[in-house]
Amino acid sequence: QLGEYNQSFVLHHRVLKIHEKCGGVREKLVSNSYEAIGLILCRLGRLAEAINHCQRALKMKENIYPSGHVEFAPSFYSIAQVLTDQGHLDEALQYYDKARAIDNARYPSGHVSLATALPKIGIIHYRQGRFDQALETYEDYRKMLKQLYPPDHTRNALNHYNTGIALFKKMRYGQSLEQYRQALKLLLALNPENHASISACRF
Repeated sequence: QLGEYNQSFVLHHRVLKIHEKCGGVREKLVSNSYEAIGLILCRLGRLAEAINHCQRALKMKENIYPSGHVEFAPSFYSIAQVLTDQGHLDEALQYYDKARAIDNARYPSGHVSLATALPKIGIIHYRQGRFDQALETYEDYRKMLKQLYPPDHTRNALNHYNTGIALFKKMRYGQSLEQYRQALKLLLALNPENHASISACRF
């Protein structure tokens, strides 16, 4: 039994030393876990819990990193996503802007990370009735997709679809129809005939 105590002491001592060496890194891992759980809760529709987890992750990062650090960008994106699902669209845009400001300073022009938020920002503009801004955002996204992916990539299909919806709201029906057709063509090539995205496009 004494030997077990000694072994337990050694093991606990090793863990203590690891924690001491990790310092802020350990807190970073905890904050990343909160963020990941928050996004899962968002997917499950438990939005109040999701925003609490994401905001807690951000608070922890604020204790570790200086303002504007690259580690803030994922938290800003996560919070923006949850706020969008909650319907807090203006606030969500503010967080997207904060995240993109960090990414624009970090990545070169045309980097894939700079494209990620564009369709989500476009959808927010669309939901708020700013159809011209939505179309501008989708066009910026289209140009980036052209550089990043082959023409038959599924992201192109989604962007055609979103563009078609915004054009329809602008009563530019001919252009809207062309976007829907391009989206449908790509979706038929990428998915089975009964896929939900194809049904939505045909509708």
